[in-house]
Parts: sequence; structure tokens; C-alpha cells
Amino acid sequence: MSIEKSRKPSILIVAGLHGDEVGASLVIKRLFKKLQHKIKKGSVYAFPLINKTGKRNLFKEDLNRKFPGKKYGNKAEMLTYQVFNSIKKYAPDFVLDLHNDWKKAIHYSVIEPGKSKASEKAREIAKASGLPVIIETDKITGNLASALLKQNITAITLELGDANIKNEKNIERGVKDIWNILLYLGTVKGKNSKRQIKKILMYSQGPKSSIKGEVKFFVKPGEIINKGQKVAEVYDNHQKEVLMAKEKALILGLTDSLTIKKGKQVVAFGNF
Repeated sequence: MSIEKSRKPSILIVAGLHGDEVGASLVIKRLFKKLQHKIKKGSVYAFPLINKTGKRNLFKEDLNRKFPGKKYGNKAEMLTYQVFNSIKKYAPDFVLDLHNDWKKAIHYSVIEPGKSKASEKAREIAKASGLPVIIETDKITGNLASALLKQNITAITLELGDANIKNEKNIERGVKDIWNILLYLGTVKGKNSKRQIKKILMYSQGPKSSIKGEVKFFVKPGEIINKGQKVAEVYDNHQKEVLMAKEKALILGLTDSLTIKKGKQVVAFGNF
């Protein structure tokens, strides 16, 4: 998919690296419909659905852990190699990688740690989106954004909440999130009315359950909580565990699982 007015700035949007995150793919389709005859300058390209299986993984692999891929690797590595090099051929000024999160989650932008020019630009654009800006702290390798930054291509990830394509409110909000970025970049006409984010938060999986059991939450996505505040209880027939916030934090999302396995993440935090 593409809409071209002029060469600069060029924006490339990717979605569907995880096949079950179809909401993000629909956001792209709605965005391109809205962009018709409204682009002021630049070009917008999109790969709206990389993994068409409807399942998170393809070839039993997480594609967003395989970049930049390998020309002669396994099937997942060869596919990500093709995707990565297709992106590079467009020579984009900016790449936006769209994902969906848990059903109960806010929209937020994720930036990779780093001090390169591309990383600094990514921070600037993420702040201008008006969404909470979260620095990735998990030791994840092979994700698209980090691989692009190593090639000095500015890239950020947007987490767009619920993957359900029937959640119209969530889909339209995703379109608005990207539209605000395009406004900031001057790609479309208008003024970005979103207040720029000043504080960048650090991603945290928070306390994990040490037992298997059912979960009861005491917080909601978008809520700011204090250090030591109770966020959830995990309990079975014999014991109960109370999970407390380790730092002052913004609640990014709550797990979809009603029953948690031992050692699994329950809540996603953006720590102040």
C-alpha cells in the first residue's frame, strides 16, 4: 500500500508481524482511507499484514525476534530478511511498527534504548505522539525496531491495545494516534493538538506470581499507582499471594489470563 505526494518525509508502517494482532492491520487500512486526498507532503507506505495465519507465530517462530533475518536461514529468518530488505529499499525516514497488546491495555509508544541520531529522533517523534513513551527494558533481541535503528533508520513501536477488529473505538483511536504523528511530521494538514510527553517511563513486568492460581486485579490500565500499592492477588484453594508495585508506575495493561502460571507476568508497568 502506498500514497505518494513527494519524496520527503517518507513514512513506512508495518503491522501483522504477530498474526493474531489483526486490529493493527485494520488500523492501517482505515488510515489509508482517511489519507486519500489529504496528504500534504511526503509519502506513506505500508506492509499491513506480514503474518496471515491468524496465529502469533509463523513457522513456529516469533517473527519479531528474527530481524534482520538471514538470506539462507530457516523459513522465519528468510522471511524477515525479505521484509527487512524491502523496508530498506524504500529508504524511509521513519518506520512505525504496529502491535496489539492485552485486551485491557492502553495505547503507548515503545522506544529502544540508545543514543544514536536515529534513536534520538525516535524519542522526539514518540513524545510528539502524545502517547505515554516507554523505554524497552526487556532483553529482547531481533525485534524490527532495534534492527532498523542499528541501520540508522528511525523506528518506534506502537502498542494499540485490544486486537479485536470489532472494537471500533479502539481502531479509530489507533488511526488518530498515527494521524497525530503524521501531523507532527508535516505529512498531513492541520496542527497536532496533543500535548507533547515530557517524562519517559521505563517498561517493567513488575512482580510476578510465585504460585499458580486465579487473578484478582485492584488497578486498571491508565491508572498511576504508588510504590507499595496492591495491584493484584493470585490465589488457589490453599494460598494467596499479594502483588505490590515496586515503584511509582503507570499501568499499561492487565494480562488476559484469568489463571496465572507460576512465574508469569500479571501486569505491565511504565515505571517513573
